[in-house]
Amino acid sequence: MDVKQLTALVAVADAGSVTRAAELLHLVQPAVTRQIHTLEQELGVSVSSAAVPEWN
Repeated sequence: MDVKQLTALVAVADAGSVTRAAELLHLVQPAVTRQIHTLEQELGVSVSSAAVPEWN
């Protein structure tokens, strides 16, 4: 787990979408998705559905 992954997760939660979070972070959408996916693998839980209700 690193700061980039946590920043991506917080940005998605705040923005409400991965696309908008990527824009705010000045990244491409696949990079943000990859950071969150890597974080989920490291933690062994799905954090994305908790962060963004529309992912449920």
